[in-house]
Amino acid sequence: FTFIVYPVKVKNLAFKIYEKKHHQTLSRVEGSLIKIGLDVRVLKVKRNDKIYLEFLSKKADNSYWLINTVELRGNREAYFDYWGEPSSLLLLDDDGDGVLDIVAPTFDKFFLPHINWVVYNEETDQFELKLQKSYAKVTAPDQRSEVFSCGFWCRN
Repeated sequence: FTFIVYPVKVKNLAFKIYEKKHHQTLSRVEGSLIKIGLDVRVLKVKRNDKIYLEFLSKKADNSYWLINTVELRGNREAYFDYWGEPSSLLLLDDDGDGVLDIVAPTFDKFFLPHINWVVYNEETDQFELKLQKSYAKVTAPDQRSEVFSCGFWCRN
């Protein structure tokens, strides 16, 4: 028998060198999110232990360039019931200004639900997360409000 014993520092260094970065695309939507009519592709991605929205715009050669990235509150993927359809990422005109807003539900580490509303800020030409002071209300999936019901489901 041969035993090879690695010191803890060497073992941790080897894990850091060979550790794969986790990058997973969770959801994708496309739409005209800016008043100038620019079509934007929105990707909900999970990198390591955080969830982000990446905003991409199409170039003339059909490739995409990154507009900006927004980190969402919560680090676990969630779905909600939008008129009978489970959705992880949704485009809605919530405030009635004619521009679509992005809705992305998540759970935090304590499984408290968050509805992340992301809007386009014309002054900074960036997409930004709207601040909310309270947690999303979780209701049974068969109860409907005016806009949508928040019957949340979690996916690890």
